[in-house]
Amino acid sequence: MVLDGNAVRSVDRAASLLLALGESQGEAGVTELARRLGLHKSTASRLLATLQRRGLVEQDGETGKYRLGLVVIRLAERAERTLDLRSKSYDMGHIDDIRKHPAPSIGDEGSGAPPPDQR
Repeated sequence: MVLDGNAVRSVDRAASLLLALGESQGEAGVTELARRLGLHKSTASRLLATLQRRGLVEQDGETGKYRLGLVVIRLAERAERTLDLRSKSYDMGHIDDIRKHPAPSIGDEGSGAPPPDQR
């Protein structure tokens, strides 16, 4: 896990856990999450316990696995009300276009690649 100079490691790790849970198919266990993120199992467990106390994650009583909590849904609802989602979706579409059709690098001149506006 690479951090920039302004990152707080524990916050970055907690955010990574939330994102990993969001990408999981339903629930995920501590061992799986720790392995995916390159964390010690004890570190992942402590972070998940903290996130659980805040309602950001929930733990299934039977399986012991974690899933995103109801607080995440409330935060998403608030974000949805305050964001201009139309402009954000345009921005994401524009980013996808850039990924699909990157501009040629300086050394590509004369390579036969079409100009960016003709791709």
